[in-house]
Amino acid sequence: MSSKNADWESILEGLEKAADSPKKDKSSPFGGLVIYGGLVAFGAWMIMEINSVLISAWPNMEWMTPGIGYWDSLKVCAMLGAIGSLKAIVTTAAMVSANRN
Repeated sequence: MSSKNADWESILEGLEKAADSPKKDKSSPFGGLVIYGGLVAFGAWMIMEINSVLISAWPNMEWMTPGIGYWDSLKVCAMLGAIGSLKAIVTTAAMVSANRN
């Protein structure tokens, strides 16, 4: 009977030791850039589609260019994403510095 308790104790000790050591997942440093590029490409395509719908709905609209190219919409989405990322970085840094004080 005592040998069974010793077995359970060794199993429980092994589980406790495994829970204490956090496992680090290895990831590619370029994964974020790939996701960012995918989001920018999707956003550029959406801008082109929205522009196409607006132009087809109101063909006499003169204040908007009749069509936007993919390259131009890609640049717009990349700039908006960069501005959003910069805003998030500054906001996070401000929160961290406020928590230190």
